[in-house]
Amino acid sequence: MSVTDLLIHIIDPEVSGKHLALASSYFKNMLRRTWKETTSHLATGPMEIAAEGWDLEALLIVLQVLHCQNSQIPRKLSLETIAKIAVVADYYQCKEALGFFSQTWLDSLDQEPPSTYCRDLLLWIWISWFFGRQNSLGLPIPGAIIGLINEKRTTAIANILQQLHSKLDRLLRSTSCTFECSSMMYGALSTRLHSSGLLYPRPVAPFLGISHEKLVQQVLSFEPPKWWSAPTMYDNRPHGCSWSSFKPLVGNANTVISGLDLSKMGTLCTKNKTDTLVAS
Repeated sequence: MSVTDLLIHIIDPEVSGKHLALASSYFKNMLRRTWKETTSHLATGPMEIAAEGWDLEALLIVLQVLHCQNSQIPRKLSLETIAKIAVVADYYQCKEALGFFSQTWLDSLDQEPPSTYCRDLLLWIWISWFFGRQNSLGLPIPGAIIGLINEKRTTAIANILQQLHSKLDRLLRSTSCTFECSSMMYGALSTRLHSSGLLYPRPVAPFLGISHEKLVQQVLSFEPPKWWSAPTMYDNRPHGCSWSSFKPLVGNANTVISGLDLSKMGTLCTKNKTDTLVAS
């Protein structure tokens, strides 16, 4: 059965209408003829409902669930399709009706949530929050979750920048092993920060255009200068004190942003459905 058969074409007010009203408060209100999406042709006759902009496969699956057509509902879906189904279910307010199938779909996924920022991670955040799976996408992720994600990102970036500039300040004050060492490292770090756009003006929150992951990789790529001090120039080993490396700068800061505990965010409501998270 197609989407046209189930929704766009005709909904029998005595059969399909009852299914929809029981499973969805959206359809319950609409079938009372209080919404513009409804057009009644006869007082007791068929009813046409316009539905545009949805992914057809996702919409069909949701309608099949609402009509109890269990034999036609797939037991395994892609992450992308599950996310689209969640968007449809969110709009039509029928999440509870998808309970059994949503858990089946999530259990059948072959992939694990990614550990770095990407489009799939956003899809995982959305479906995990929406379906209560606590273990520019245009997704209706609540603004409070977006705010916490940005807060963690901002704090992690600020920590790395603080480490970099604190190191630069200590080198300027010659608190390293020798004057030569601090001079070499200060010049090298200043050059690296300048070429990366991190020296002056110093980036400030919310750090627009700066990716935490790319910043970490950038700092890890900083190469210190190689030079030989008098005691080691004859054994062909470059100077190697604890100050002559930039890698500890990242080691002392958070290289991975800790995740959110979505189980503690159950009080979030979906009033702000206009909040969207767009991948850049």
